[in-house]
Amino acid sequence: MPSRNKSKKPQKRSALNFNKMSYGDLLRNSPDGLIVFDTRNVIRTFNRGAEEIFGYKAEEVIGKPFYFLIPPESLDRGEVEQLQEMVDKHGRLERCCVTRLHKDGTRLKLELTRSPILDKQGRIIGYESVFRDITQSVEFEKDLRISEKLSAVSTLVSGLAHELGTPLNIIHGHAELLLSELPQDSPLEESLRTVLSACHRMTALLKSLLQFISQKDGETAPVDIKSLIHDLLNFLRIQFRKQNIETFVEIEDDLPVILGDRTQVEEIFLNVMMNSIQAMENGGILRIKTFLRSEDGWDYLFSNIQDTGSGIPPDTIQRIFEPFFTTKGVGKGTGLGLYITHNLIQKYKGRIRMESTPGVGTTVTIILPVGPTRLKTKEES
Repeated sequence: MPSRNKSKKPQKRSALNFNKMSYGDLLRNSPDGLIVFDTRNVIRTFNRGAEEIFGYKAEEVIGKPFYFLIPPESLDRGEVEQLQEMVDKHGRLERCCVTRLHKDGTRLKLELTRSPILDKQGRIIGYESVFRDITQSVEFEKDLRISEKLSAVSTLVSGLAHELGTPLNIIHGHAELLLSELPQDSPLEESLRTVLSACHRMTALLKSLLQFISQKDGETAPVDIKSLIHDLLNFLRIQFRKQNIETFVEIEDDLPVILGDRTQVEEIFLNVMMNSIQAMENGGILRIKTFLRSEDGWDYLFSNIQDTGSGIPPDTIQRIFEPFFTTKGVGKGTGLGLYITHNLIQKYKGRIRMESTPGVGTTVTIILPVGPTRLKTKEES
């Protein structure tokens, strides 16, 4: 008998100690974020997990409405009201994926569970939201999908380069033959030279794409940005005329060259120009301004490409350089143009900025570092 009584005492004490720890204590110390707020959305509890996830201390946020944790575009589309309706309808919201803001402005992907808090009469006096940070797992899955898609694109591009090579050579050969047989001052000469230029550009572009997907470096040589921009504008002149687009170009004299692969640098500017053209289907103005500016002891060429097109909404512009992201209709875009542009600019240790106002237009700024050697441009030669 005495021995049995002794064996039960530790179990009783263990159970008693566990019961002293309330459900609230567990949540307050949980690595998951707990936010309790009243029916006016004013924060009343902000646990340690929430401090870790959002970067705020509890004393900074308690007594404030929780709206500062939600991205502006989510507020604009009524996400708070939608979540509230779901809780009212189902009594509880479980494992809903939402985007929230860290104190430093970083966007977080979180898993949200929300439940109402009732008083003794069964009336709702507030809500508790439990957040779990799934940002890393979401980014990992996203990167994995992108990697799989890029692998498929790599295979496709390799096949296309092989299949398009022969037709391009045939077109180029026949255009050269026709050009050689044209009478002097023929009005067709300019058109045939445009065909030849397009063939050269396509061949170089395919080569550049193959280099890009294989991560190989292209041939480095001095690139004169002024002549490159004028060549591209001449190449696109028919498209400008067709869509009633006026062009205004302002390029500083005596600009230094940059060092790079001309085809890749052309692709950077061509992709941006083509996006501007597609944004001005009903006509407009394309302005290009290129100038030299020094920053942090280094010279950079700045090229502002401004259009008066449809513009880009704020929630879209944040994703504009993501691979396979496009706002264009089926068959009008792959979502790879600006992704490749962004990667090429980074390869040259440059930067790209985009500012846009819906209904007004978009300005893209391409910033490329100047090469270490000061070489003359064609106009100086």
